[in-house]
Amino acid sequence: MHLRELDFSDTDHILNWLQDAENRCFFAGDDIMPTRREVEQFIFSALYVAGNIYRVLSDDVDDFLGLVALKDIDPATAAAEFAIALLPAARGRGYAMLATDLLLRFAFNEVGLVRIYMYTSVENDATIRFNERYGFLPQEGPFQQIAIRGRLHDVKWYGMTKAQFLQIRQTTAPVREQ
Repeated sequence: MHLRELDFSDTDHILNWLQDAENRCFFAGDDIMPTRREVEQFIFSALYVAGNIYRVLSDDVDDFLGLVALKDIDPATAAAEFAIALLPAARGRGYAMLATDLLLRFAFNEVGLVRIYMYTSVENDATIRFNERYGFLPQEGPFQQIAIRGRLHDVKWYGMTKAQFLQIRQTTAPVREQ
């Protein structure tokens, strides 16, 4: 398993992933499926616009398993939002832990971040279990609700500092992406 840059050849994988109702049920916003062109614009932005880092988790034969991201990178605070989304077939196999390890090592050791945060709907039990099992700590966030398909949902915030990551994961080795 490794992380690699997002590529336009990933368009169909992302569209297929977005069509899965289980994936979309906790996405903020409406339930309108993006078009191929919109996914391609997202990939272009991910590749060429500063402020976000998206990586594909792929296996040894480069099969697309999911995405991990550092979003809204703030150079002033050296903080970013973390996000992860795996294909249904990749869930429950330890890939989320591996992808998170790889991206956070990269974030803290290569990008120079000192804090990662994320939020999820309080109804998203799987994400809450993952965050807590991984070692993310509950924290206060700037907002307490998000709109999903016209309905407000309470959110739970999590975070981790570089020092906490190094203590919990006991590693300082930088990750080399393939």
